[in-house]
Amino acid sequence: QYRHGMILNLGWPSSSQLAQRDLRYVALSDYDSFSDDIDGEGSGFDLARKRIQVAGSAGMCLVESSPKRAITTTDWVQDGPHQAPPVDGGILPLYDRGDRRRWQWQCIDGCGAWFEAPPLPAYDDHQDIAEAAASAHVACPSCGQIYRPIDKDRLNQSARGVWVPEGCSRDIDGNLIGRPRSSKIASFWMFGCAAAFQSWPSLVTNHLQAQREFESTGDERALKTTRNVDQGVPHQPAAMKRARNASFLSARLEHWERYHIPPGVRFLVAMVDNQADRWEVRVWGYGIGRERWLIDGYAIREIDGVKVRPASYQEHWSELTKRVVLSTYKIDQARELRVWRTVVDLGGHAEDKETQTTRQAYDWWRSIAKDGLGHRVRLAKGRDNVQVAVRETFPDSRKRANRKAKSVGDVPVLELGSTILKDSAHADLLRESPGPGYIHLPSWAPAEYLDELVSETRGPKRWEIPHGKRNETWDALYYSDAVCLFYGADKIDWDTPPPWASSDWSVNPEVITPEQRRDLKQSAAIQRRKSTWQ
Repeated sequence: QYRHGMILNLGWPSSSQLAQRDLRYVALSDYDSFSDDIDGEGSGFDLARKRIQVAGSAGMCLVESSPKRAITTTDWVQDGPHQAPPVDGGILPLYDRGDRRRWQWQCIDGCGAWFEAPPLPAYDDHQDIAEAAASAHVACPSCGQIYRPIDKDRLNQSARGVWVPEGCSRDIDGNLIGRPRSSKIASFWMFGCAAAFQSWPSLVTNHLQAQREFESTGDERALKTTRNVDQGVPHQPAAMKRARNASFLSARLEHWERYHIPPGVRFLVAMVDNQADRWEVRVWGYGIGRERWLIDGYAIREIDGVKVRPASYQEHWSELTKRVVLSTYKIDQARELRVWRTVVDLGGHAEDKETQTTRQAYDWWRSIAKDGLGHRVRLAKGRDNVQVAVRETFPDSRKRANRKAKSVGDVPVLELGSTILKDSAHADLLRESPGPGYIHLPSWAPAEYLDELVSETRGPKRWEIPHGKRNETWDALYYSDAVCLFYGADKIDWDTPPPWASSDWSVNPEVITPEQRRDLKQSAAIQRRKSTWQ
């Protein structure tokens, strides 16, 4: 409370802060981080505007934010030149309700025309990012006059604090002409080049670093951040920019013999997808720079004449050890390559969904850990809202009420950021020539595998699968990628790779002979019989 009677309240955006009080001014900061529906009572802006209603024309609600929400569609038509693209909530829909003002500069060293300060300056194409950043400049779209970073203050001063609403323009003397858009909301949008504390070289540096990271890894988080925070514009996920269908995949199928290792593969990852009546298995081969090959795919539907029921038969899980964990693929007649790691999808999430299948999986992992194979297998769960690609957890149902699964903090479970991993995998699917990140698909692959790779579509927040579509091969791809990331396969120095990723088969510990493979599987069969007897 101030001496002249003003009371200032600072609070979290909750219904208690925005209800049952009359205020003259309300300011909502970083609005795109707000919930779209605060405690089930509506948006922050609509609740705040209700609080100032008693003040009449003296009341004011201020909202500010960087536009952090993703663009929702590529198919939209502007109803005005200043309209923001459609996004999933946040500040831009509020901006569109208003008179839509933009910040313009005058070409003070050239033609005198007015133009909008852009989100990102132009720059010369250099391999070296520092050289590209040093060339940052803005050109007048009317006469081509070049402005450098040293000119930014003069350009901002030329605007003299006048924002140009939609429907208006400025004459050479700076006077507004035209009829502004009618609205009771004054809305303003300034792009990155005009920001006082954001230098043009830093805009270019951040953009190029993020762009190269996306091109090399498929991870566009840094690209989204620099567009939102530095450039002041919403980000459109790359996966929304190009349609996905199986035709572009079928056109590039390659021929190599099934069950054989094609040139370029260094190690193998198997993924097991749990279904109610079967296991779907896909095996991926990985090479330099995450280049990958689909090595095998099959379903396990019956074991010894009994239909597979992952939720019911613990002895069926033992079959995964022999058929998947210990499986090998031919290098030549004398050598075979073992599966390096196996990842098993549990479905749901350890903290909010523990099924009978999950319990069976926990028991199976404990049994193979006793046999010395625990390091070769990881259980995993995908989540849309995880903000990292992969992290290790140790679920413990004893800490939560109403949980009956036998998780006691002893079984490692990888938690996957599904959206991040799928964005990266999608970018790799669109790569058109072999090399780092490229996905090789064999001619023997059934058509449904290709359909599964493109079954999901990218929404503004997450990937979505239409009802009735199957996506096992797609899940297998990003789950396998997650295992590689977890074990640091993305950071391998390929000049001196670890032995398990070596192309020198004589030193690669995953290379065995057919006789060794038979001994391994015979040992697994004995263990299975013992566990069944017990």
